Amino acid sequence: MKKFILLMAAFLLSFTVNAQYVNLKGGATIKFQTTLTGDDKERAITAASMNAIERYFSEKGEAQDQVFENSREKIEKGLEKLVQNTAVLSEQVMQDTKRYQVTVRVELNEARLKNLVKQGTAATLAGDGEKSNIVYLFTARQANSVKQFDDRVVKINQVSVQREVNANSKVSGTEGEKISGNQVSTNAGKTVNARMDASATVKRESGGSVTSKSDEIGYQVLPMGGYKPAVTSIFTQSGFAALDSDFVLTEADIKSINADYASGNDVSPATLKNVFKTLKASKEKIKYLVIATIDVGLGSVDGSSGMRRIGVEVSGRVLGVEGNIPREIASVPPVQQASLGVDDGAARTAALKKGAEVASREIIAQLNNNGIK
Repeated sequence: MKKFILLMAAFLLSFTVNAQYVNLKGGATIKFQTTLTGDDKERAITAASMNAIERYFSEKGEAQDQVFENSREKIEKGLEKLVQNTAVLSEQVMQDTKRYQVTVRVELNEARLKNLVKQGTAATLAGDGEKSNIVYLFTARQANSVKQFDDRVVKINQVSVQREVNANSKVSGTEGEKISGNQVSTNAGKTVNARMDASATVKRESGGSVTSKSDEIGYQVLPMGGYKPAVTSIFTQSGFAALDSDFVLTEADIKSINADYASGNDVSPATLKNVFKTLKASKEKIKYLVIATIDVGLGSVDGSSGMRRIGVEVSGRVLGVEGNIPREIASVPPVQQASLGVDDGAARTAALKKGAEVASREIIAQLNNNGIK
């Protein structure tokens, strides 16, 4: 058992050491003149490397994709410093169409890339007195109860009967008399014919409805205190003046927010109204409120390493505090991440840390894209 733990610790240590490097794959096709030259190959490899980095940003969400578009030129200029190693995985020369196709794997210095793209943003160029105070509110939670409802079924049977009756009758008769001497005799006859036709039609109709009710999910709000310094650091390094909500909001605000997230997916309008009153009354002159939610999934066994794996889903939005009505400045669609650990506790800790970092970087990307400083 000790040997296994040591191996896992060594694995995690090596992962941490190399965490700033990521392996990416990209491809490109270029056109050449008469024959393929070394310069043509170099141009194709550069295009393939840029394609790998573009895919890296695109996989992280819409906001990060826009960051790449805004930084494309300076990324290409600094490509040699960003890419450690490049390996050609496949290549094909199409002489008849004068095209060259190549697929590469690059080792990207992720930390250096992040530092590069944040250069020249409105936040990094602004002086200390020009920066807007931003309060961030990060809430982590995990489902701890699920109430399921049976479908409500209503069945309707309708029967209609139609009857039709036709009746005909005919009566005919004869009378006669006979006189003989002093006697008179009479006779009479009567014939009755009757006919009745009846028919009935029975029509049945059936139908109904099924009403389904979604599950009621209860959540346990998880502590985020250990991850807030990292969040503050990410915002600060990106040029923003970020404030922890614990130092700005009231205790009643925090309790209401936790209660809302324990039973629903967002802060209730009543709670949000009180939060905005607190922010407007603050002497810090708060301009923006960042709200992020980190939903923690259940643990499972990772098929590759055999370690425990826990995923998180991160979403968020940025609200403008100035004015009478809160306005949404930016939103972060759900982004999923996962982390490994020797047990569920370790995997959850790593997943929460990664989730907080992902939420921070996604929100910062949105702020930069909107020119907020």
